[in-house]
Amino acid sequence: MKRLFTFAVALLLVGVVFLGLGSDVWAEHGGGADKSGQTEVSWNVDNCWINLAVHGSVDLGTITAPDQVLESTSGNEVFVRTNCTRGYVLAVKATDALTPAGFAGNILADFAWKVAQVSGNVAEYQNTYTGFPGFGKEMKVGVAEKPGAAHFQMAYRYTSDDEDIPGDYSITLLYTATSQ
Repeated sequence: MKRLFTFAVALLLVGVVFLGLGSDVWAEHGGGADKSGQTEVSWNVDNCWINLAVHGSVDLGTITAPDQVLESTSGNEVFVRTNCTRGYVLAVKATDALTPAGFAGNILADFAWKVAQVSGNVAEYQNTYTGFPGFGKEMKVGVAEKPGAAHFQMAYRYTSDDEDIPGDYSITLLYTATSQ
């Protein structure tokens, strides 16, 4: 009797194991079982952003005669990139100037700038030489009306006159990109 009980328990265990394995085999091998689940991944952009990269110093050269024009039109890139939905305004202003002692002229009257070339997301830009009306006065370089990136190739020009005395001259420019 004890043997019969042991045999029955063993047979029961084999049956449970077989049925358990059988159901796994059925699901994996052609039984047509399929399960799927869906999830949502979300995020928030808190504010718009603007990246601005401005070229380094520019050397226009040396004046050797009156009414000489010194000009630099390449290698002076200003890069703007934004996610702001209404774009940006790129502006520039002269913030400071260094002139030799004894210089009595108006350095801003002889200095001009323009956008020589532009590529990318730009609706309008300043493509003719223009001067600064004074220090700290912003001038519009370009405007974008939607998100994106743009490369502005800046050109700078200085025209010498009789007031230019020997020495070193420089003008400090500040570029600002502001969301619209």
